[in-house]
Amino acid sequence: MPYASGTDDGQGPAQTAAAATARLGAAAVGAAALGATALGATAARQLMGRAVAVTRERGQWLTRADGRRVLITLHPSALLRMEPEDKAAAYDAWLADLRHAADHYASAVLGNDVSRNSPTASSGPA
Repeated sequence: MPYASGTDDGQGPAQTAAAATARLGAAAVGAAALGATALGATAARQLMGRAVAVTRERGQWLTRADGRRVLITLHPSALLRMEPEDKAAAYDAWLADLRHAADHYASAVLGNDVSRNSPTASSGPA
């Protein structure tokens, strides 16, 4: 099934976001227990059901009313709009957020601690 982006279907941003959330919910039934990663304010608002201050809460796992966890981070386009002197640090923090999410998902799927900070973390194929 093709996915519409933007508002080319005649719907406004709120309707498009709500439709995307419904598709996400239908597609993620099996993965729901792992949590979700919200890239930006629109995704965070849709996943959390409330406004989220992304710059203040980025890098943190928030818990929804249904118990599912959501990692909040910046949308990649936010990095592009930053002042040049802030981009490097913001990009490093964004990558750290994504690594945090990847570690969480890998640990949930593999059933062990695969944290990059763990002394037992794998450094690649043996």
